[in-house]
Amino acid sequence: MAKRKERIVGIDVSAKTLQLAIRSLPGEVRDLEFPNSPEGHKAICALVTKGGGLPRVCLEATSLYGLDVAIALHRKGVQVMVANPKAANSTAS
Repeated sequence: MAKRKERIVGIDVSAKTLQLAIRSLPGEVRDLEFPNSPEGHKAICALVTKGGGLPRVCLEATSLYGLDVAIALHRKGVQVMVANPKAANSTAS
């Protein structure tokens, strides 16, 4: 049985754009930008789910700007984690 391809995606959320960093293979990262709009969410869903595999997405909780894309991804069966940017940015003292 072939191993399923894992795709890891980080999304930096703003009111107007969604910046994606996608890792499909170790050492291979692609940076892409999409509008934070229904059309952009649809394009992100298509990209992330393309070819099957195990897509996992982490996005920052920036006000409500990431809510719609998180819901769209979840509806497509994508594992989504919404991270508190302060917690993700904290460093151990």
